[in-house]
Amino acid sequence: MKILAVESYGQNAELSLLEAPEPSPGQGEVKIQVEAVGLNPVDAYILSGNYALRPELPFVPAFDGAGEIVECGSGVSSFEIGQKVFFLRPYPGAAASMVVVPTACVAPLPRGLSIEQGACLGIPYTTAYTALKKVGGWQSADSVFIHGATGAVGGAAIDWLEFWRDNKNDAHPPIIASAGSREGLERLLTRPSVSIVDHRDPDHLSQAGRLGNGEGIDLILEMNAHWYLGKLPNLLAKEGRVVVVGNQGSAVLNARDLMVRHGSISGVSLFLVDPEERKEILSDIATAPMGTWNPEVGEVVPLAQAGKAFRGLTSGETHPKWILKP
Repeated sequence: MKILAVESYGQNAELSLLEAPEPSPGQGEVKIQVEAVGLNPVDAYILSGNYALRPELPFVPAFDGAGEIVECGSGVSSFEIGQKVFFLRPYPGAAASMVVVPTACVAPLPRGLSIEQGACLGIPYTTAYTALKKVGGWQSADSVFIHGATGAVGGAAIDWLEFWRDNKNDAHPPIIASAGSREGLERLLTRPSVSIVDHRDPDHLSQAGRLGNGEGIDLILEMNAHWYLGKLPNLLAKEGRVVVVGNQGSAVLNARDLMVRHGSISGVSLFLVDPEERKEILSDIATAPMGTWNPEVGEVVPLAQAGKAFRGLTSGETHPKWILKP
């Protein structure tokens, strides 16, 4: 089988396409023929060598993928050979033509989605759910500002919010989303439930605040805390919350801006999600009604051109999901 091997760390990390023996599934595992691998910013952070997770070299990168089950290990009764699935590995290793994954990390491909879209689900949708519900304490009456909504996690957050709102008869509080490019704004315009602000406008944070419930925003998901965290507390309603999803440096803020609102700031890390909770999230994704999820597929490149995809991840430009094809 083919594997993508990371043989050195750094800005010019060395990637090699190698042949390797096929793995065999153990108890509670399934073997998947991988048809699409989804890349996330965390994959590029790991390749840089400056991330908390630093696998021993050489290693196979990536966590997300989708494909077809070709073998079931002992004790597996919830999946069958030939079934299309998506997966979120608990450790890197997805960038290969065959993978073995614990069943708790696999779920049926949602109806109506392509294999490439399935590879876009794992990290973004699990992270968005965790940021909104587990860490952010989202309630149906909460206004939400997704500050940086055109990346994979931002789009997933909009999908979750629309899904939850469609399944309740409550009032629909505002969903506010920002984009920083013409292409991103055009993509958000296709989401009728969303009020949009333009990141390029110096006044866009004040505009977002005015689009809240009238007394501030209840919950903010922040994708670039190193730039904006100090400015966000002033947007919050009483007992409002900021959840940091992305950060690449230090930030300065005046704690009094939180104190006068009983506000809070929390961070989210997918690696701290309880395995049973992650299993439940993947199941919720798999069983939602057709049309619930709208993962955006960006450029699809063969495994041999993975370097192009990783460079795209670090370009600083918002881009729908990069997909590798083994």
